[in-house]
Formats: sequence, structure tokens, C-alpha cells
Amino acid sequence: MPVEIMNGHDHSVSSQSLFAFGIAMILHGIIDGLLIGVFKEVEEITLLAITVIIHRIPEGYTVGLTFYKQEKNLLANKGHLVFFILYVLSSPVAIIVGASVQNSGGLTIVIV
Repeated sequence: MPVEIMNGHDHSVSSQSLFAFGIAMILHGIIDGLLIGVFKEVEEITLLAITVIIHRIPEGYTVGLTFYKQEKNLLANKGHLVFFILYVLSSPVAIIVGASVQNSGGLTIVIV
């Protein structure tokens, strides 16, 4: 793991912190997706989807930059690549799951 020193401070991140950050961002994407998926009204879905997309742009940049600063060759680290794939797929898959649950009339998902 490269060590980055700026202004006399070590800005490197431990692998455990990076792992926790990756898991948190994946869970965040799942919650975003479930939130969109459980709504039925097109206007609500559209508004939420636009909001999440706008929110995910700087979020995705932050995730990518955080992992990039720790490992310059991201494709060489398969763990990082797995996190990226899971991060990218988390919201779309959760949207499908949320919509399926909502359409089946089964569980009611409450996100606080």
C-alpha cells in the first residue's frame, strides 16, 4: 500500500478502513436502490432516480479516487475490482429487488 505524505501528514488508509468504506458504499447503494424500487408512482420514481443519479456522481468520484490513491494500478488488485463491480451494481439490482417485492404485495420495506 503506497504511503502518501502531504504537509507532513500521512494520508494513507489502512486496508481495514478501505474495506469498511467499500462495504459502506455498497450498502448505501443498496438502500438507494431499494428506496427507488418500492415506489409505484412514476413522478416519485423519476424524482428519486434523478436525485440518486446526481448524488452518485460525486460519490462515485470519491469512491474511485479513494481506491485509486491506495493502489495506483486498480486492475492489479482483484479485491478492489470486485468492490467496484459490486458498487456499480448495488443500486440497479436493489431497484429490481425493491420493485419485485412491491409488485408481489409481499414484504413492506421501511427505510428510516
